[in-house]
Amino acid sequence: MPESKLHAAMAVVLAMSVLHAPSAWGQAQGLRLDRAMGPQPSGEDLPTFIRADRLEGLTETELEASGNVEIRKGTSTLYADHVRYLPEDDEAVATGNVRVLVKGDEITGPRLRMRLGETLGIFNDPVFNLAPRDLLRDPDEPDAEVTAIERGALPPVRSRGDAKALRFLGPDRYRMSNARFTTCEPGQDDWFVNAEELHVDMEREVATARNFSLTFLGATTPEFPYFAFPLNNARKSGFLPPSLSLSGKNGAEVTLPYYWNIAPNYDATITPRYIAKRGVQLQTEFRYLQPEHYGVLRYETLPSDRQFDESRWGASISHQSVWTNGWSGYIDYAKVSDDDYFRDLSGNLSIATQTYLKQEALLQYSRSGWWYAYGRVQKFQVLQDPLAPIPEPYERVPQLLLKVLNQDATYLDLGLDGEYVKFDHPTLQTGSRLIAYPSIALPLTTPGAFIKPKIGWHATWYDLDDFQNLDGGRRTRSVPIASLDAGLIFERETRWLGVDWLQTLEPRLYYLYVPYRRQDDIPLFDTTIADFNYSQLFSENAFVGGDRIADANQLTVGVTSRFVSPTTGQEMLRAFIGQRYYFEDQRVTLSNAPEHRPRSSDISPILASVSGRVAPDWFVEATAQYGWDERELERLNAGVRYSPAPASVINLSYRYTNASQTTIGEISTVDLSAQWPLTDRLYGLGRINYDTNGGGVVERLLGLEYNAGCWIIRAVFHDFKTATNQETRVFFLQLELNGFSRLGSNPFNTLRRNIPGYTATNLIREGETSVFDRGDSVSPWQMQ
Repeated sequence: MPESKLHAAMAVVLAMSVLHAPSAWGQAQGLRLDRAMGPQPSGEDLPTFIRADRLEGLTETELEASGNVEIRKGTSTLYADHVRYLPEDDEAVATGNVRVLVKGDEITGPRLRMRLGETLGIFNDPVFNLAPRDLLRDPDEPDAEVTAIERGALPPVRSRGDAKALRFLGPDRYRMSNARFTTCEPGQDDWFVNAEELHVDMEREVATARNFSLTFLGATTPEFPYFAFPLNNARKSGFLPPSLSLSGKNGAEVTLPYYWNIAPNYDATITPRYIAKRGVQLQTEFRYLQPEHYGVLRYETLPSDRQFDESRWGASISHQSVWTNGWSGYIDYAKVSDDDYFRDLSGNLSIATQTYLKQEALLQYSRSGWWYAYGRVQKFQVLQDPLAPIPEPYERVPQLLLKVLNQDATYLDLGLDGEYVKFDHPTLQTGSRLIAYPSIALPLTTPGAFIKPKIGWHATWYDLDDFQNLDGGRRTRSVPIASLDAGLIFERETRWLGVDWLQTLEPRLYYLYVPYRRQDDIPLFDTTIADFNYSQLFSENAFVGGDRIADANQLTVGVTSRFVSPTTGQEMLRAFIGQRYYFEDQRVTLSNAPEHRPRSSDISPILASVSGRVAPDWFVEATAQYGWDERELERLNAGVRYSPAPASVINLSYRYTNASQTTIGEISTVDLSAQWPLTDRLYGLGRINYDTNGGGVVERLLGLEYNAGCWIIRAVFHDFKTATNQETRVFFLQLELNGFSRLGSNPFNTLRRNIPGYTATNLIREGETSVFDRGDSVSPWQMQ
């Protein structure tokens, strides 16, 4: 393509970005409550400090300073070769190598006239460098920057430029004529804004340009009469950058969000979304924040979907309240028009594969710290796949729960678990359940050992409704539970891979006795078999839920070893192995179905796990479950991560589940993902999840990220299965002008979910290096 046509095409694309970018961070910035500001001292009342090689004149009327002049007043500092200062007017006229520092802003030029205390004046032919006022990074919230980026924010950067003239209009306010503005480093003018007049308000964090254009890589947009854009993380009403994407199911998609900054603690986003194969969808979101309440309301509608032949919609409410008197609560409600809504209209796998939409509300009281109670109503909308139907859960209408654990009693821990639930279901037996489980424990601990005997009595009452051939009426179950938990902790100093460590050895025994009670006449409202894992080895029940209490006469034996830094106390590596020994055969089962046959073995599978950092750049995590009787591997989840530098990570994991452990057959998948620099600016992105049992590729992602310093471009292709015989393909293309605007679909959440450890290249902290800066001097196994 001829260069002139290429530049013309780029100009059209850039024009779309510019026209709709004034609120690029409006949606990303969190809501806030107004805080009253205290009175600030007047600039005229502040003292003036002058230093120079030579001073002449009267301090009350006029001073002439020359040679390395420095004048400080308030937040302003002036440097120049020569300054004439009038104390009565607080006015300085500076010439020769003039430099002004104001709250981190640096402005240089040949001549300046300025009232220092009021920050009023004019600078001729200035070059400016403006510092961000509201950094996203908060030392008390280290993840705040990442969270803001997930919501669409741009990271804070310094901005610079030049102008024919710059007027100081007061603290943090500038007006420039014939100005250029960019966030690129000096000497790199890949993009810049050209404006006949540029107003910058650093306090409000907003800039406005009149008669402006944007130049990117030599391509310049047409001139526009007016443009407003935020500085750093400001919230401002206006259009957000449009997003463009392609998918095989929906074709081309274009969104044009409008952000409405209603108040500091209220905002709304209205987004028309054009879907080539379906029509126009309207998405709305309203956020609110009060001292005791906050939440988000969403509603979206697609009238007359051309492929579905019906109108489609989705709605959700997410509300939380926290009162100062111990009460709190929330509402979490979502509903869509049909089962295929997310599969058809979402390009995000975590959303597209949703099957259960919560519809619940909860009110909780907790004040003393040793007990709490709540009431909850919980329903679901189940999104079915006709080729792979899933069971519909019971509704809790309502659920009342009481939890007590008093550890202040002399030597004893006194506990009480109470619950009442009314279960409802359209096609299964319904009824109510009341549980009371008082318990008492005697914890005895020393620095190197602990022992905790515990006894309790679990009582349950049912009131069942008649259903088909099942009799209703009342059922009761009462069973004592006794346990003894004991362990030792040994420590030793050791040296591994050239580093001193504190290694622990922690053997643990857990004995549990629960007598048999017949329970096959009790329906299954909310109960299933617990997953066999570390916490379950040391728990009181082999089931999750209140409808089954497993009989038990068993001993769990386990041992844990940790490697801990003796200086920081940080745990670097942990390993565990454990097994359970049964002294009686199992009698209580989930149901009489063949797949729920009782256990007859006198030992459980062996459970082993290891996790931690085995070297500075290497992290491993693995859990294996080995069936001792069958002499076969039942489950294996293993993964390794190599990350020698920021934005350089490789993940490899394998997941295996034996057919005897599932109802869908053997599971065997390999997952490989990576973010890796191909050059010092170009990064490769990829992931593949592969079913080795013949299912083929389940999910894959391929992309490139190019970081030019002050601008970044990302191209990502994402392909995943959303349901049986259904596949979604999505293409993301995004151009980001650092600190200014963003064009295209934001793939940040998709990349973070698919590539654990992914880091946007413009989030690399100052001083951090890439693998290209390390050379070969450091072995990946050399401990630092």
